[in-house]
Amino acid sequence: MKTKLMYLFIAVFIFAVSCNKTYDNNGISKINNHDKSSKYNDILKGKNTGDSFKIKEIYQANDILYVTVSYGGGCENHSFNVYYKGKLDAENGLIITHNANKDGCEALITETLEINLKDLFGNDYSSDINFYLINGFEYAINEELLGTWIFEEYKDDITVLKKSNDFHSDKYGIQFNKNLSLVERRNASWCGTPPIAYDNFNGSWEMIDKNTVELNVDSWDGDMYITIEIVSLTDKKLEIRYIYN
Repeated sequence: MKTKLMYLFIAVFIFAVSCNKTYDNNGISKINNHDKSSKYNDILKGKNTGDSFKIKEIYQANDILYVTVSYGGGCENHSFNVYYKGKLDAENGLIITHNANKDGCEALITETLEINLKDLFGNDYSSDINFYLINGFEYAINEELLGTWIFEEYKDDITVLKKSNDFHSDKYGIQFNKNLSLVERRNASWCGTPPIAYDNFNGSWEMIDKNTVELNVDSWDGDMYITIEIVSLTDKKLEIRYIYN
């Protein structure tokens, strides 16, 4: 039975689970050691968020939670941590973080993490416990990136943006919000001949790594998926390069 993303109705405790991985025949990584930790709140503040990975599938069988993850690597041993803070709150649940051990290889690795919920929750565990998962890396937000940026100039294939309090009526702009939503101000139609009509389009954004951002934005002709490289970032200027696959 697949789990649903729901709040935790559990007493207030903080646990961390270190993923000392042991592989069995079906390729499942079992999570073993359990230690108390205060890193849960640090992660929600964008600290100690770990390396990039994606959660692909979640399902539960009896007391075991199986989480299928994928990440880039292939040259180093990777590890995962799971953090639990039992408190009814819109942002609380199980946080999973990834340590790539500075693996520079780019093979796509997929594996399944096995989490024993009974061991994790201890005396708080019950067979009908409800919980939800957080990908810790989603909180790996560079605070300088947040806010509104408007177009300033082009430098070859680099787009230069400057920090602004609001959008300009006749210029491209993008606003990064801490909740991972965004607003992009751009051409409102297919026509690129001046005068250009601008409009605001809502979407979301995700850090792929420290210098790469993936955007998913509504458009007049459907959803757009855009990848940008952060070339340079200060509190006043953002330089980006669009990556075309």
